[in-house]
Amino acid sequence: MEEMKKGLEEIRDQISDQVFTGELVAEELLHSINPVLDNPGELSFEYHRALLKSLTDAVEAFEIRHPRLVDEIRVVINALNDLGI
Repeated sequence: MEEMKKGLEEIRDQISDQVFTGELVAEELLHSINPVLDNPGELSFEYHRALLKSLTDAVEAFEIRHPRLVDEIRVVINALNDLGI
């Protein structure tokens, strides 16, 4: 769980630090990440499944232009998979 939290924080920071103006995928990803970081352990399994979908969509959207971000997203996806999500 700690690895997932660190990865989500890194993703949030990278999105916040870079220019993603008008990139709906980035905005949706931030919208999905913030509740997990603000309310750790309080969200449902379904919410985490939706987060996994947002992360997967982000990999496809950012793979070419933002490879470092995609690396962090993959870390979180693996952590979610390890948790059985």
